[in-house]
Amino acid sequence: MKDEKTILIEIVKRIVKKKEITLDSRLVEDLGFDSILFVRLIMELESKLNYDPASASEEVDFTEIKTIDHILNLANNYRKH
Repeated sequence: MKDEKTILIEIVKRIVKKKEITLDSRLVEDLGFDSILFVRLIMELESKLNYDPASASEEVDFTEIKTIDHILNLANNYRKH
């Protein structure tokens, strides 16, 4: 079974069509994320990692999400119960 980090990186690679992605990759500067790609990523996280965007949206300032590592922490902290 794949761990969350591997799954997240695979999702991001599919979305942005890049091969080199690390936890330190910056969403906008390195990967070219915009709001549409971010929404697509959130939808993928919801289905693949059981992420709960509704609970996160109440507490998280999404403009502060800058790197893949931030996304991983977000997905781990806001799982559906």
